[in-house]
Amino acid sequence: MNIDQWTIKAQEALEAATQSARDHSHQALTPLHLLAGMLRDAEGIAGEILAKLDVRPDDLRRLVEIELAKQPKLTGSVGQSYLAPSTSKLFEDALKEMSALTDEFLSVEHLLLAMTGTDDPIVKKLFGDLGITHDAVLKAMRDLRGG
Repeated sequence: MNIDQWTIKAQEALEAATQSARDHSHQALTPLHLLAGMLRDAEGIAGEILAKLDVRPDDLRRLVEIELAKQPKLTGSVGQSYLAPSTSKLFEDALKEMSALTDEFLSVEHLLLAMTGTDDPIVKKLFGDLGITHDAVLKAMRDLRGG
């Protein structure tokens, strides 16, 4: 994973996800943490895309926080976090999305697109319940990009 190939906003989302894992005393960085990280930027592109899908980012943020609070906590020092296998796969899928769109840098948009196909059961359920699909995210993204 070459972080230099990521946009500043995607790097910030990853940092926020890592902080979310630490805040919840979780050692593994999961797609749910990454979603929380992307939603921390209230005026970011993830929120804009979700709004185009008639999903209120604040509502999703609350649902994500509820789910994170339910996860088992590590007692004592959390230490260094690691990527859950589902997060590693999500990053690989995001790179594929970036390539398919012929973009030069991996962005929050690519992460959100890849997240629609995650095998993380919590994110999959949240997205399913809210109707967040790959096609819908791609359409919203193209609308926001102007084509």
